[in-house]
Amino acid sequence: MGGGANKSLSGFLVQELVPELQNKWHLHTGGLVANHLDNIGKDIDLCIIDTVHSAPGEVLDFLMVLPYLSKNAVIIMHDLVFHIFAEKNSSICALLFQALQGRKVFPPFDEPLQNIGSCVLADLTPSHIQQYFRILNFPWCYIPNDKDLQVFRNWIVKHYEPSFSVMFDRFVEIQRKWQKRENPLKRATKKLLKKIIPQRFHPFAKRIKAKLFG
Repeated sequence: MGGGANKSLSGFLVQELVPELQNKWHLHTGGLVANHLDNIGKDIDLCIIDTVHSAPGEVLDFLMVLPYLSKNAVIIMHDLVFHIFAEKNSSICALLFQALQGRKVFPPFDEPLQNIGSCVLADLTPSHIQQYFRILNFPWCYIPNDKDLQVFRNWIVKHYEPSFSVMFDRFVEIQRKWQKRENPLKRATKKLLKKIIPQRFHPFAKRIKAKLFG
């Protein structure tokens, strides 16, 4: 589905504006992009990354797509300043874009707060791959489900050096520990709110807690 209040199906503008191009594109849905890349094929020359805006989302997406990109492919990323104007914990787009190695282009306005940019990737080197994987050591906003974690790990084993699967396992272990440390604080906060808020306001309090803690 489309983002925000738009309930149209993804790709609806193709049908509305350029229906003659419908036979030139395909919509792949369901799970991680790794589930679809073999059907899409290699030598992808343009990739737009605009997904969850929460770590580790965009980094996982990029690392899955990377082995299927053509030499000097173009990456376009949106919401590069989402963490400034919308949600302070959603800095993963900016982190990934800053880490990309290559020639970057921004719109010629609102410098340095442009919200979209492109990068013509430099020739890939082992040090670049190392740098991209190390972004995963920043705190994650969520832990992907076990199925998706396994799909991503299998992808690493298939397309990267063995050291990167070891690195990923270590990062997941650390992220799980961080998440467990945060959860007791959330539980204590919820318990405190329940004590200090009068009974008649509990339905309203539940909505507040849902906003705060999900």
